[in-house]
Amino acid sequence: MRSVLPDVEKACSMLLQKKLIYNKYDEVGIVVFGTEETGNELAREIGGYENVTVLRNIRVVDEIAAEHVKQLPRGTVAGDFLDALIVGMDMLIKMYGNAHKGKKRMCLITNAACPTKDPFEGTKDDQVSTIAMKMAAEGIKMESIVMRSNLSGDAHERVIEENDHLLKLFSSNAIAKTVNVDSPLSLLGSLKTRRVAPVTLFRGDLEINPTMKIKVWVYKKVAEERLPTLKMYSDKAPPTDKFAKHEVKVDYDYKVTAESTEVIAPEERIKGFRYGPQVIPISPDQIETLKFKTDKGMKLLGFTEASNILRHYYMKDVNIVVPDPSKEKSVLAVSAIAREMKETNKVAIVRCVWRNGQGNVVVGVLTPNVSERDDTPDSFYFNVLPFAEDVREFPFPSFNKLPSSWKPDEQQQAVADNLVKMLDLAPSAEEEVLKPDLTPNPVLQRFYEYLELKSKSTDATLPPMDGTFKRLMEQDPELSSNNKSIMDTFRGSFEVKENPKLKKASKRLLRDKPSGSDDEDNRMITYDAKENKIDIVGDANPIQDFEAMISRRDKTDWTEKAITQMKNLIMKLVENCTDEGDKALECVLALRKGCVLEQEPKQFNEFLNHLFKLCQERNLSHLLEHFTSKKITLIPKSEAADSDIVDENAGDFIVKQEFSCVAKHWSSITTAPYFTNSFETRPNLLFFFKEADRFFVVTVPKPNRRPNKSVSHTSSQILDSYQTPYPKHSCFTIKTESVHGLICFQRGTKPIVWNPTMRKFKPLRKPDKSWESLTVFLGYDPLERTHKVVAMPCDKASDECRILTLGSADQESWRTVKTNYKHHPSRGNRKNNYGPCRCINGVLYYLAEIDRHRLIGKFAFLGHSNVKNSLPMWVLEGEKKGEWSTYNFLPLSHYDRRLEFHFKLIGVADKGFRQRNGLGEDKPLRGIQYSPNHVETLLSL
Repeated sequence: MRSVLPDVEKACSMLLQKKLIYNKYDEVGIVVFGTEETGNELAREIGGYENVTVLRNIRVVDEIAAEHVKQLPRGTVAGDFLDALIVGMDMLIKMYGNAHKGKKRMCLITNAACPTKDPFEGTKDDQVSTIAMKMAAEGIKMESIVMRSNLSGDAHERVIEENDHLLKLFSSNAIAKTVNVDSPLSLLGSLKTRRVAPVTLFRGDLEINPTMKIKVWVYKKVAEERLPTLKMYSDKAPPTDKFAKHEVKVDYDYKVTAESTEVIAPEERIKGFRYGPQVIPISPDQIETLKFKTDKGMKLLGFTEASNILRHYYMKDVNIVVPDPSKEKSVLAVSAIAREMKETNKVAIVRCVWRNGQGNVVVGVLTPNVSERDDTPDSFYFNVLPFAEDVREFPFPSFNKLPSSWKPDEQQQAVADNLVKMLDLAPSAEEEVLKPDLTPNPVLQRFYEYLELKSKSTDATLPPMDGTFKRLMEQDPELSSNNKSIMDTFRGSFEVKENPKLKKASKRLLRDKPSGSDDEDNRMITYDAKENKIDIVGDANPIQDFEAMISRRDKTDWTEKAITQMKNLIMKLVENCTDEGDKALECVLALRKGCVLEQEPKQFNEFLNHLFKLCQERNLSHLLEHFTSKKITLIPKSEAADSDIVDENAGDFIVKQEFSCVAKHWSSITTAPYFTNSFETRPNLLFFFKEADRFFVVTVPKPNRRPNKSVSHTSSQILDSYQTPYPKHSCFTIKTESVHGLICFQRGTKPIVWNPTMRKFKPLRKPDKSWESLTVFLGYDPLERTHKVVAMPCDKASDECRILTLGSADQESWRTVKTNYKHHPSRGNRKNNYGPCRCINGVLYYLAEIDRHRLIGKFAFLGHSNVKNSLPMWVLEGEKKGEWSTYNFLPLSHYDRRLEFHFKLIGVADKGFRQRNGLGEDKPLRGIQYSPNHVETLLSL
């Protein structure tokens, strides 16, 4: 113990120094044991209690007491800590009697390595139990600090085990606590120099629901200890005045101007808040009205996974929520909830108002704290969570985008791992270093030390930092010396280069290289505002001029000017677009990069929207294609915190601009009669033709037949026209007419779906690799409101088909469906043109062959012996009943004399089907009836 006495002296001195600051009326006594002399009242009165000396009787703390503990006597005999405890307890009882219960405290500092005397009667356990019960009866608290280091020998081990057992008995039978330390730093932190009385922050109900409430108390668990408040001091009082307080009082006078002599009275003053360039006055009554007021209480909002609450969300101090100790049911309820949360790894989110009339509400998280002691109830830790306004986002570029030459290799990573393991403060086989509850604040300790010196001499200077506290601010030299090889290996594994100091007015900009490039030249470029006095974005080198302008810091408006001029130049290049489209796009990329660096996302996003619309209006298709190839997107929030674009939407920018989609909940509008019956949404005729590699589409109104006339007429007004690149490897062999706005055709064995409204083609995967030829039909399911493509082999009969649902999550997957009959689609009159198909009320009708008969699906048999006279059709009304109905249609000549052989079904009438002539031979211009009046059309592709 002799070797650690200097550290004990230092710890006790700091304890008394803090009492002089925070608790200057506390009374302190000092007892030492293991001394050669004996000096205590019990030894004089009844004998015994040898080698125990009272250095100071109990009295108000002063500077002399702090000096006493700096020179503790060194003894040569073993010290009995039980004798010292009895002497100290006797001093407290004689001084205070039954008064001040709960405020009397004994602090024992020992290594507990010396043997204790055997009692005259009973065992040592009985003696300790008697002392502990007496301490509890007198309201005396005890704290034992056991400091051990480098102890060895069998005798020590036996004595230490016995003494540890005796100290543990104190904790079981009295208000006692034992702390084990192994270093001077831990010793300094173990002495709780300032005792803060536990005061409840909240006493009330934890409301689980309106019918279940638990009585709880809330205390502060962890709060930052700040420096003592420093008051202003005046030396104007006479030195002989012993009652002078040396206080300084400060009064403030408010004037309209500094030169004015008129003072504004308090009732004439009012608070004002800045709102843009103006100041808005708000009276105290209005401020009071604006305050959010609610009743105090804690309300449970719900539970969530503990992993969802990240550590950096915690704000302010930590509170502890304990059940009301007088309510047994509250203790049981809190324990049950806490243990279930611990088992399921959940935390609770609560809303808290600590007192009535509180101006703010906090939302926090309750973390279960399951106690390991029978005499301590389970509880919760409470941490305040941030609102959206409290979260600070600092986006940084990803390390994944760095060049490979900038990333550590496997050997460098292994060396770094060893360095981290070497500096581990909590190795698995050893005691944790720098525990928070045993580590003192070096700033506070430094202040107390200096304050003591200043109390003795006003000219005192700050001494060097104590070696014990240096361990808090510097790496342990012993640890570094023992692992020198690891540190040398780490130092040798990385090349250190000098980083030249940049001038103050410089700005770093990245070269226009792809992110993550391995190019050696992919480095930062530095522009100096003093050397680059560029004040305009010119036509010759616009990108270099733009970068130089935004790097200037001699005025605050250079960034705004550079962005504006670059936008004007881009618009000029686009409007006069000939062969300078690439230059315009390069300028757009430079503008985007500059807006990211200067955190101006809104300017770029608004400009890009405007630019894209301009390209669409002027049909600048080559620029639109470059937007896709260059992957130019909006600036998302991950690149600029002020952006209101999330990453997912930034990547879909071009798609959103190209297609005008509406949400499902708009269907109540787009399917209403006044909308569907409007001129623009009526069925129209769609004409299209191919010229070179371009595909031209024209939409005109559907012809209207005049009453009693055989000639149709229509308006010459064109509803819509556009051109688009011709899809590669495509052939327009129409299989179905417009089905809720979509048209399906195929090229070889690859189906293609066309959405004329969105001007988009969607190639589909081949349904079955083994099929050499196939035909596809398009249908619409009115129940699911989805389009479905049906594919069947056309060269052989089959009892199954493939179905694909458009717009589904698994859109690329064909599923196999069994049919009731083994059949295959029937060929029409022209090569590779299979029979007509119509989707009516969710049912597909198509010509198929079973043996030698042609059927319309499985429902009808169409006679065709003499189409010039009449057209009979037998419809199977019920498959199980086997009943057939017969329908006779007027001859085709009734509709048009030219209709002799070629006809197609186009829809359902009141009683049966109508016919019209087919498309005839292949023509350069194709036409088809097109119905765009369904919202599902916009949502399918």
